[in-house]
Amino acid sequence: MDEKDADSWDRLGKGLYLAGNYEEAVKCFHKSLELKPGVVEVVANLGVTLKAKGDLAQYQQVLDQLTALNPKMGEDLKNFVVPGKTPNP
Repeated sequence: MDEKDADSWDRLGKGLYLAGNYEEAVKCFHKSLELKPGVVEVVANLGVTLKAKGDLAQYQQVLDQLTALNPKMGEDLKNFVVPGKTPNP
């Protein structure tokens, strides 16, 4: 893997998320965003992972950032239900 390739970090983060390794996935998404800031899809991936991890403080920051970048995707992230968890009313 090319450590200077933001897309590689994003792909690795997705794989780790699917494997349930949320902590490492978050690190990968942060690294991707360090290399290529403001990529809407990566911000969304980070938000989904933080929500699944239960880190609501960081999730809210990412939700605000995503909503500023793309209101539709921000709304989608807000409405995202983590598989296997009961949605909030």
